[in-house]
Amino acid sequence: MTERWDPFFRARMSLADVYAYPVDHFDFHAAQLSAEGPVSPQSGSRPGTGK
Repeated sequence: MTERWDPFFRARMSLADVYAYPVDHFDFHAAQLSAEGPVSPQSGSRPGTGK
C-alpha cells in the first residue's frame, strides 16, 4: 500500500533498509530541487539523461 506513494518504502525491509531510508528519501527530494532532476530509485539514473 505505501509503496505506491514512496518508492523507497517497501512492505518488507531489512534493518539496513530502514536505517538507509531517511537518507535515500532526503537525497531523492533534494535532487528534485536541483537543476539536474531526481534520480530514479528503480534504475539509479536520472530520467532522460542516461546518467
